Amino acid sequence: MHTGREEFVTLEVPYQGRTLEYAVFFTVTKAGRADRADLNLFVNSAHERYDPLKYTKPIKFHFILLNRLQGKPIKPPPR
Repeated sequence: MHTGREEFVTLEVPYQGRTLEYAVFFTVTKAGRADRADLNLFVNSAHERYDPLKYTKPIKFHFILLNRLQGKPIKPPPR
């Protein structure tokens, strides 16, 4: 999903007989030569969600990675 400022993903995590919904807010940047990698993934925040998310149109993770690698912007989907 896309927040308009950074990308994030929600995960359902089984824990002690119940399912928790987790939101992991992250950003992806193109790495420099010194990093010995193509991309950097930074986790900005991760926490359990108690209220439903208002973002409805998902963006595929591989699309985020490909656009960042190619230096293209990732436009938020229309709401």
